[in-house]
Amino acid sequence: MEITNILLATDGSDESEKALDYTLYLAPVFGSRVLALYVSEIHFPMTSLFPVYEDAIVEIAEKTEKRFEESFTVMSERFKEKGIPFSSKIVRDGAVEGIIKTAGEEDAGLIVMGKRGQGFIESSLIGSNTAKVIANTDVPVLAVRSKGEVHSAHVKTLLVPVDISEPSVSALPEALSLAGRLGAEVIAVYVFWLNGNVYDVPPNLVDELIKSSQDKLAQWVETEKNAYINSGAGETEIKITSEVLHGISPAASLRDYAADNSVDLMVLKTHGRKGFSKLLYGSETKRIIMHSPCPVLTLK
Repeated sequence: MEITNILLATDGSDESEKALDYTLYLAPVFGSRVLALYVSEIHFPMTSLFPVYEDAIVEIAEKTEKRFEESFTVMSERFKEKGIPFSSKIVRDGAVEGIIKTAGEEDAGLIVMGKRGQGFIESSLIGSNTAKVIANTDVPVLAVRSKGEVHSAHVKTLLVPVDISEPSVSALPEALSLAGRLGAEVIAVYVFWLNGNVYDVPPNLVDELIKSSQDKLAQWVETEKNAYINSGAGETEIKITSEVLHGISPAASLRDYAADNSVDLMVLKTHGRKGFSKLLYGSETKRIIMHSPCPVLTLK
């Protein structure tokens, strides 16, 4: 996994500040250049009970842009201290469109931005727009949530959701590569879930299916680990374990597991054709990303 350019999308929020911390953490690992981006959205109301002049709206936007220019100057010193090439840009566009367009123009290998866990009905850079960026770009996106932690960004444990019915679309190869860079361990997790009436399924059958799932997952994980090591790029010391969770919601199961096991980063792919993988492309993906207690790296 190589990342030459990182695009840090910021709106000055606490989440954006945490995204900055992770950018400072990851850029030296990959030898990346960093571009900090603020998208200035200007909305002219169609109608209003009170007169609103375009000049006044533009003046407010210009003041905000000036404030971000000053903050980027301060930010540049933090990157300079670490020897990280840094530049900044302010564009006027829709938040989602501006991020995606700039990522393409700057050949970004990773977009880092904040997210909120309260839901998707939000109009700021973070929140609903994070989900829209993820859905509409092929660039990997690291969605970071701020919970008020005072410690520095770090990644020592990666969690990777795997669908044993379609394991080839998991992010396990990329997670192993990332873990090798960071000196982290990897946990591959399959969520055994029943979307029908769980009480109609005999308990002994559930136990048998879970045991079968555990065997299939362990076999797949071992195959991927060996492939990574044999590729010549692998780290033989990478610790990787696998576990099958049982629940009625993949998102809730993954959220709880990540919280209970102090997971630092979740890595998942957002495409698939059936089963759990299909869910990861729709509303379940959004729930996983937005309600995860740790940052989430999404790949296509």
